[in-house]
Amino acid sequence: MRFAAVVLVVFAAGVPVASAGSPTIRASVDRASPLFGDPFTYVVEARFSRDADGNDAAQVVAEPGPFTVLEPPRTERSTLDDEVVLTVTQRLACLGTGCVPSGAIRAVTLPRALVDVGGAVATATHVVVHVGARVADAAVNAGEPEYRTSTELPPPTARFEPGLGVALLVSAGILLAVGGIALATYGLVRGRMRASRSRDPSPLTRALRLLRESSTRPPPDRRRAAGLLSRILGGGGSTADLAADAQRVAWSRPDPSRRDTEGLADRTQRSLGGER
Repeated sequence: MRFAAVVLVVFAAGVPVASAGSPTIRASVDRASPLFGDPFTYVVEARFSRDADGNDAAQVVAEPGPFTVLEPPRTERSTLDDEVVLTVTQRLACLGTGCVPSGAIRAVTLPRALVDVGGAVATATHVVVHVGARVADAAVNAGEPEYRTSTELPPPTARFEPGLGVALLVSAGILLAVGGIALATYGLVRGRMRASRSRDPSPLTRALRLLRESSTRPPPDRRRAAGLLSRILGGGGSTADLAADAQRVAWSRPDPSRRDTEGLADRTQRSLGGER
């Protein structure tokens, strides 16, 4: 983005007044030798004093010359006793033909910054920026490279010996065969594992079987079998009543009888549609 010359006016009382002392101004850059396109900071600092009535009015002009202003200028103002300090900061870069170097380096002089305080004018010394080229003169002035087409075929070559190629092919075949056998074995084992899992009874079927078997065993086994069935049925939903019956059998007093466990198994099987 290109901005016009920077003109800043600071008013304290609204009218220009004579300064009690001569103003001073100083200009500087943070990089005196940037390359083409590289940004640098241009700082102008003006100092002046207030008049006897405490009023101050000043105008600072700091033009960027052939450089491009990359962002809006920033102005800062500070006061120490009766001295006022105005600082104008700009980010500049050489992006145009007005400052581009024709050789390795081009010295570009910025317009002299000035401050006007009630008619008293002070001018900063010249600031010279040495803009460096990004490409050497030899590369810029170099002509088109010459390309020549090859008209001769190169002699035939092999990346490896034929015997080595045969050995590699045989090794690859063996590895493929071993891999195929391993995959087939893995598939067979996995299929048997799936078949074995499919034949495993469901938890409810196993719990019913254990409950029926516990009827011929001591009471503690009957309680454990009834408690297992209660946990599998859960405490909610359509099996809530069956779970409660199983819980009562597991904690019954006196000990649950054979008839209690068989009756619980029959009721559960009928309610669940013949689950075995």
